[in-house]
Amino acid sequence: MYQAVTGGIFETRQGGLSNALLFFPSCNATAQYKEASIKARAYVKAQFGIDPIGCCISKTENRPLSLTLSLRGFTMIILVDMDDTIEQLLKAWVDNCNRKYGYHATIDDVHSWNVTEAFPGLTREQVYGITYEPGFWASVDPVPGAAEALQRLIAKGHELYIVTATEYEHIYEKMHDLLFRYFPFLTWEQVIITSRKQMIRGDVLIDDGPHNLVGGDYIKILYDAPHNRSYDAEANGMIRVRNWDEVEKVIEARTGDGSLSY
Repeated sequence: MYQAVTGGIFETRQGGLSNALLFFPSCNATAQYKEASIKARAYVKAQFGIDPIGCCISKTENRPLSLTLSLRGFTMIILVDMDDTIEQLLKAWVDNCNRKYGYHATIDDVHSWNVTEAFPGLTREQVYGITYEPGFWASVDPVPGAAEALQRLIAKGHELYIVTATEYEHIYEKMHDLLFRYFPFLTWEQVIITSRKQMIRGDVLIDDGPHNLVGGDYIKILYDAPHNRSYDAEANGMIRVRNWDEVEKVIEARTGDGSLSY
């Protein structure tokens, strides 16, 4: 794909981003280079969601002036939801309801945010009361591959924060029996508890709730779950992923692992 930016042309090659090298044959004033740099940075940010980490202007004999935007090594502030994104809340919820009330429901019986639809005959208090029972959060398992993926992202230099809308009654057990049990490399300083995730500053949010992604100023990654499958993620500017391998691929494509050249 070729695009003109203030007189410069560069090509993006499939496989990611590394450097953008732009030529400005008619530019001779430093002020023009500065203006070109600002416009080029804005273009790359708008097209790829990446803010260049460096800029170099150079002039060699018999060659036009060039501007290089460095993209390799770009790191992000990554916001990650808990429930049904890094741990399997819905499965534990359904399993515990089945065990207590003698049902045979599965997570695929839950098609919305109303878990009671999988348990006809039970009241909302009976179904939702399960999550308040002692030991419930210890019965929730992690999503396969989530811990390993988060560790790899942290190792690459990304800032990572858990952003959860946990109710205050659940905070201690959920953190102690679940988050820090399976994700011991995380600390309390990396946990943000809020139901207004759009207010949090970050480069990307990974969440199973479309309502947490809509209106947010970040790359929107929708983690696939039975209760969000009827939602058209692509039409709403979101990227649907089905496992943590896919999450990492999306982030790698955004942070640059290939090349740009003139």
